[in-house]
Amino acid sequence: MSGPSAIFARPPAIMPVTTLPGGRLSARAVQRRGHRWPGRISAFAVGVVLVLSPLPNGSNHPLLWLTWAFWCALAATLVSLVRPRPAALAARLTGWIGAGLVGVALFQALPLPGWRGGLPVKLGDGPAVVFSHLSIAPGATLLGALRQVGYVLFFQLALLAGKNPARARTLGWLMFVAVAMQAFYAIASLEWLGDRGIFAAKTAFAGMATGSFVSKNALADFLAMGLVLGLALSLSPQPPHHRPRHRLHGASTMAGLALLLIALALTQSRMGLAAGLAGSVLVLLRSGTQAGRRALLLIFGGLLILVLLGLMGNLGRLLNTGASPDPRADLYPQVVAMIARRPLSGFGLDSFPLAFEMFHAPPVTAGFTWDKAHSVYLSFWVEMGVIAGSLPLLAGAIAAGALWQRTRATGTGASAQGRTMALAALAALGLVALHGLVDFAPRIPANTYFLLGLIGLALGPDQPQERGP
Repeated sequence: MSGPSAIFARPPAIMPVTTLPGGRLSARAVQRRGHRWPGRISAFAVGVVLVLSPLPNGSNHPLLWLTWAFWCALAATLVSLVRPRPAALAARLTGWIGAGLVGVALFQALPLPGWRGGLPVKLGDGPAVVFSHLSIAPGATLLGALRQVGYVLFFQLALLAGKNPARARTLGWLMFVAVAMQAFYAIASLEWLGDRGIFAAKTAFAGMATGSFVSKNALADFLAMGLVLGLALSLSPQPPHHRPRHRLHGASTMAGLALLLIALALTQSRMGLAAGLAGSVLVLLRSGTQAGRRALLLIFGGLLILVLLGLMGNLGRLLNTGASPDPRADLYPQVVAMIARRPLSGFGLDSFPLAFEMFHAPPVTAGFTWDKAHSVYLSFWVEMGVIAGSLPLLAGAIAAGALWQRTRATGTGASAQGRTMALAALAALGLVALHGLVDFAPRIPANTYFLLGLIGLALGPDQPQERGP
């Protein structure tokens, strides 16, 4: 029997995980396993959104984005019961800025007694109406605010899922496979299935790859983010005992990258292709490995093959940009005039289609409805005002700074995995910022979810990392 000194001795600093009679886990083991569930729930919720949100039409419909917002709210409720640890400062700042954007949108949609600052709206032959809301389309603004709530919740779930670098890397591979499957469907739909949409016949962009999206530019943005993610994953260092499996992964990843390049070319999106190649070059140069240089040669060799096979329809468009004037050159001055009319309050989130009709004039064509500003930056400034509309830019700048610091991490294991996801997220953020100059593709919900998922998974790990020069 043990003596008193053994009975009352100080317990060890780290108590081993033991099992009780009958195979039951001890309280400490149950507690440890309980702390894993927030990450698992978050990873499952994030994975479902990332895989299914591109179907259909990039979730660019209120019913779809409300469904994803409800899904994320349900997962966040389950996670909040366990009280997970807070994320890093940069991640928290990004989330707070997103919450601030939601607050501004809700304020725009609320009725303000005595408010007479709105522009009069002419409804048919009747008298002009002055709204008592900051938003001239309060219903659309409210729906847009709920979409932003879904984005904020999704980002928080991605942060929590990314706290485990191995889990974040697994989700990264899942995202790449999902984009590769989208690329395969886009190619098959255009070349072998009669150029049809996923559920119905296409109404626009005939002869161009659109996949499950409506717009070729939206698909190009999605494919470009998948391209930089696949490059980052394929160039990341592997432990010695994973080398044989890594060779198989490398071959399959190269096949996926080839699909992405072909589909990206078939979209005939000039800025999408340019942004994708710019992001790819950033990944290849920042990786600093011999494999990166070999992959760079492989990419340009693949592009040469595409040109020889006649698949680069973009080439003709790039060389003949002066043959047909771009209507956006006439659109942007009128959009700037809208910003000048309401520089602080904006016209309300998602109110651009209605607001633009009050400014629409020649030489902008009246042949179709202009429901987008064809620039992410101008769109936010029109709808949210210059100050609130710049909040997404501020959040992106904070995230980019934090991601850049994480790309400087050295070492192996968790540090290397975190560096890989940070490099992919940084390149994706850069190409989206570039493409957003002249298009609205980054605001398609599926693209937003993909970008926020990458950033959240990259900023999730909070363990200290060594940094290189």
